[in-house]
Amino acid sequence: MRLRVVAAAVAGVLACGACSTTAERMNGVAANLAGDGVGDVTLRKAGVELKGGLSCTATPQVRHQGWLAFECTSTTPDGKAVRLAGSVTDAVNDDEGKGTTRGDFTGTVDGHEVLRTHCLGSCA
Repeated sequence: MRLRVVAAAVAGVLACGACSTTAERMNGVAANLAGDGVGDVTLRKAGVELKGGLSCTATPQVRHQGWLAFECTSTTPDGKAVRLAGSVTDAVNDDEGKGTTRGDFTGTVDGHEVLRTHCLGSCA
């Protein structure tokens, strides 16, 4: 559920030229990630089932203006630790409201990499 918040925030931060503060931009990114559940869907496509929703945090990256680092955690039904983390470089919504979040993303289960991708959501 919180991943959806982070996703929305990512798109909001990167797409919100009118936003005046970093906090407003991060809230926008969080809202986009939360709205689509792109993290949950991406992990399911990689064969990872979650016990509950993802819990996420996001922070701006100092070295790369406009980029956002995020980390999401959860567990599998059998108690293994799940982590989806990465750096967001771009986030947009198409005319149908489907979000695309680009950057570098890695998913792990109990420390073992299960996915590495450069796009979450509606990727062409």
